[in-house]
Amino acid sequence: MLKEQFSFPKSKRLLNKNDFLSLRQGSRFLVSGILLCYFKENNSDHSRLGIAVSKKFGNAVLRNTFKRHIREKFRHSRVEGNFDFLIVPNLKKIKSNKIDHQEVFTELPFAFSEVVKKMPIVWKK
Repeated sequence: MLKEQFSFPKSKRLLNKNDFLSLRQGSRFLVSGILLCYFKENNSDHSRLGIAVSKKFGNAVLRNTFKRHIREKFRHSRVEGNFDFLIVPNLKKIKSNKIDHQEVFTELPFAFSEVVKKMPIVWKK
């Protein structure tokens, strides 16, 4: 029972390459601070999340920490509807403003909150 409460099942994740490619091509786009968010309606009965972090972001530990933070925020948020989301770090903004990784992890909750505010129809407050 407890495991289900804290899990993030595969059914709520974008897993294959075709899902990611279709999201990049025919979707809407939001920029929120250090995050880029692509979103598009899907045919399932729930929302799914995909996270793409390139090696330019940093080593594997930093990339995995970033993904862990995003998954946790998504899991705790209440998403209404059936949407696919792709969250990508905004490397141009991070590099141009010379933001270090500690600041990125500090700003993540605020950036994710901005995405929520910009999409009031999708997110339940």
